[in-house]
Amino acid sequence: MLTYPAVTHQIAGNTSGATANVSSGTYVLAGGNNITLSQNGNSVTISAGAGGAATAISGIQVSNTTYTSGTVTWQNANGISFGSSGVNGVSASYTVPSTAGLLSNVNLSAGTTSNNLSAFVFSNSNRVSFGLNGSTITAQHALNFSAGTTSQNVSDQIVFSNSNNVSFGLNGSTVTATITVPAQTNQQMTMFATGNTTEASTGTSNASSLIFRGAGVASVGLSNGSVVVSVAGAGADGGVFAGVSTFGNTAGSTGTVSTGNFVLVGSNGITLSQSTGAAGSAATVTIQGYAPLSSYEPYPAQGASTQVNNLAVAQSSNVISLFPFTVVNAVSAGMMNMLFSVSFTTVGTSSGRQTAGFAMAIYTRNVSTLSSLVSNSFSWQVTGNNSSYTINQVTSTAFSGYGATGATNSAGVNITSGYTGGKLVGFPINSLLTPGVYWLGMIATGSTSSVNVGMSLSYQGAVLATVASGLAPIGSFSTSYTTGQDPAGGRWALGHGQWSSAGSVTMIPVSMNMASVSAGGNSVFPFIKFWST
Repeated sequence: MLTYPAVTHQIAGNTSGATANVSSGTYVLAGGNNITLSQNGNSVTISAGAGGAATAISGIQVSNTTYTSGTVTWQNANGISFGSSGVNGVSASYTVPSTAGLLSNVNLSAGTTSNNLSAFVFSNSNRVSFGLNGSTITAQHALNFSAGTTSQNVSDQIVFSNSNNVSFGLNGSTVTATITVPAQTNQQMTMFATGNTTEASTGTSNASSLIFRGAGVASVGLSNGSVVVSVAGAGADGGVFAGVSTFGNTAGSTGTVSTGNFVLVGSNGITLSQSTGAAGSAATVTIQGYAPLSSYEPYPAQGASTQVNNLAVAQSSNVISLFPFTVVNAVSAGMMNMLFSVSFTTVGTSSGRQTAGFAMAIYTRNVSTLSSLVSNSFSWQVTGNNSSYTINQVTSTAFSGYGATGATNSAGVNITSGYTGGKLVGFPINSLLTPGVYWLGMIATGSTSSVNVGMSLSYQGAVLATVASGLAPIGSFSTSYTTGQDPAGGRWALGHGQWSSAGSVTMIPVSMNMASVSAGGNSVFPFIKFWST
């Protein structure tokens, strides 16, 4: 135990435990942690023990230096900062630097544009595609190549393939093509002659040599690559060959002539007419048989077999009545007259109105179809009562001006006397009827309002023989002919009967099918007369 005067003591440096100033009492030194204290009189010896197996650091080595003595200092650099950590601890921290603006000074140019960039992107365009393989940028170009009707993107290579006697090659950067012309062989072609021909009308020839040969009055030659065919005019070496053959109805000498004049002469009812072109360049000869008749009646209005047939003008629609007739000689038909029996119905003091009309057409036959050659019609209107009547009607039936209407009116019923009894109605047709079979079609329609008033028409005509319809083959009933194309149907006259469409018929049709014409209903053939001035 040491005893000192009143001196204040305190420990410092590497210490442990609590530190305090000691100024009185006994100050004791104690050995610990491999420290040994020894005292000799007034001397105290402090000795450190060898310890266990601990080994001292002999040096500190970095990349280019080794420190074995002195003080080693850890310096902050390149984002690494050093400090102490806990007891005897050294710590290091790293600060990741910002990359913003690191490439801001890179100048990139493309085409006519230059910019300072921090990042840039390779964009696909114009068939060039970019990619990235590790740190390597890749590029691929797709070329669109067209040949004939096919178009395709080619990314690798284009190959010109030899074909059809064409061979390809490459001379430096130039593609070459060589055509091998095949050896010429004899090609045969077939030729035909039509129209006015002589000798053979068909044959074959070598395509490499075609020969034109003149014959008769024709001469051939070549002029500036064209084949010229020349035929001499009349009076040279021939001309028009014409004459009378041994076929048909002939008289006198037969044969042809090639020189002189060929003259046509009309006789025995034949009339010739000719029109010529300028300077005799062309001529048209018209051969006409007997002169056209100026008047013709298919069924003359004579004898005791006349009868009237009601036209049923009180209905808004009707059937088409058809009557076949034959023209044996050409007829100049300016007008077609018909005979009508007319009656007039009065209404007393009640007022009424009638609208009615009549239409006709001349038809010709084309196989199974009847087609209108010419048609016409007239109509009338009646209004009033017994105090006063007004009638609108056709007032002109001349060749020109037909159809002009006018109103006739009067007080009382006096006017009605002009619309009763037999009347003549003319229809302008202005046609040349050549010999052949024709069909007369006609229809009458009308309507009344309030009360029945106005005119009723019945045509006059010849009664047809009762055996002319409802016929049947011998040993069969008349019903054996009920349907089908004429002459089936039991009619003596082809196409004689009535026709109607699926709906109602209000006007004369331009055509109709003969198979749709039903038999019966027309036992009186109307009196008609074709005439011209």
